[in-house]
Amino acid sequence: MTAQKKILAGVLLLIAVLGVAWEISRPRIPDPIIDGKHLTYWLGTYPIPGSIPLSRVQVERVQADSAVCEAGTNAIPLLLRYISARDSVFKLKMMNWAAKQHIIRFPLEYARNRRSHAEFGFQALGAQGSNAVPELIRIYETDTSSPNYFIIQTFGCIGPSAEVAVPLVLKAATNSNTTLRTLAIHSLGQMRVQPEKSVPVLTGALKDTVPWIRRIALQSLRDFGPQANEAVPEVIKLRSEAHAWEMEHPGFTSGPSPVRMSDIDEAIQKSIPSPPQRRESERTRSALLHEMTARQHRSAALTPRQCAKIK
Repeated sequence: MTAQKKILAGVLLLIAVLGVAWEISRPRIPDPIIDGKHLTYWLGTYPIPGSIPLSRVQVERVQADSAVCEAGTNAIPLLLRYISARDSVFKLKMMNWAAKQHIIRFPLEYARNRRSHAEFGFQALGAQGSNAVPELIRIYETDTSSPNYFIIQTFGCIGPSAEVAVPLVLKAATNSNTTLRTLAIHSLGQMRVQPEKSVPVLTGALKDTVPWIRRIALQSLRDFGPQANEAVPEVIKLRSEAHAWEMEHPGFTSGPSPVRMSDIDEAIQKSIPSPPQRRESERTRSALLHEMTARQHRSAALTPRQCAKIK
């Protein structure tokens, strides 16, 4: 072994020792054992957004979702650690450097992957994750290092039980960041609370310059059912625009005005006072949003009802 290789090996060994020491010094987080394996193992089996086709995401998640559901609220401390994960400049440099050598393999993982796994976990928990809302709010308000896409989505996954987070989501729904704004508008539809505040914001989003935001706002208004009755006039205006666009572009379902007439008609129907119904397509919509987030840098989600079936 040459002197250069000895020095390299020594540096790598020192880094490995420091890494182990840092891991040991961290506060211990409960790691429930499910089917003979720690929850960290099951979380690690969640697919990385964008790494596999959307059609395979649900199949790849089944076992991990089942493990999270079995852990229940005991999974929350670990999920909170994952969703608050961040990459330091030093860590990123080390990961880039470690990838260029083959002597020692470091078990390092990008923080964005852990945050994505945490979001999947909260999706599986659904309303059971409500105890995490105060800490999620604290993380969102104190960590300004990057847009908290995953936390905004997580509020939607928890649903009405995350009502205390509505002010944050409403603010995000008018943010200049397109991705954050999109995810917040989607989450408002999943939460379906405080219509007196949420519906006006969603109604305003029908005029957004970003085509897909208009469509998601329409879907979220539809989720509110009769509580979104005040949005009907704006929805009718949107219908006129969509009709004109479809007449000019027959056969096209996407473009500058990708809001379909059928979506608008259904939204109007559900906004007329009648018993509210929950849309079955919520799971599919969550998956499409997750895929969009993956392209920009946060997949489909199990609803609380589906989570209960797994248990």
